[in-house]
Amino acid sequence: MVLPNSNDRGAESESVRQILKSMICEAEAQAKMVAAYLRDNGIKPCRQEKSSTVPTNPPTGPVSNFLLELGAALRLQTWEQAQIIPQLQTKFPPAAQALAESAHHLVTDSRESQRPPELSQTMFRTSYRRLSRAAQAELGVSVALPSTWNHEHFLDRLADFLWEHRHLSETLKEKDRS
Repeated sequence: MVLPNSNDRGAESESVRQILKSMICEAEAQAKMVAAYLRDNGIKPCRQEKSSTVPTNPPTGPVSNFLLELGAALRLQTWEQAQIIPQLQTKFPPAAQALAESAHHLVTDSRESQRPPELSQTMFRTSYRRLSRAAQAELGVSVALPSTWNHEHFLDRLADFLWEHRHLSETLKEKDRS
């Protein structure tokens, strides 16, 4: 996938910018929910990072999967509270079950804890198929779109591309620091 360059002022370029802005806002909101949940449950970081909000050694493997699943479960909980799940036309487990399963996967030392975070992937795809792209950035909430809104092919490909290359953002940040 080739992103349009900054000189391209077309609708496609603006659409990609809006999607990326939305994704960043959603990720930040989800990370804040996870941090608050962990803090509220007595879990604190082992060490303080320098002034950067990006950890120097981000978690990987089962810990990373746990954090992604926990974030997805917490986000699912907000969707339940907002009563938007019926409009999303996707089957989700109850948020309480998703929270319990995320913790279970962290403490089990098995291949299951190594698997990709399914709920997180489902939530990611659903949010970009069925939720307003600007709502989180502009309003700080999730807003379900009518079922007639359909950019599924483009969004599926973008979601797959970004999911497969999510690790590259850290590589780029490291190059910028050098």
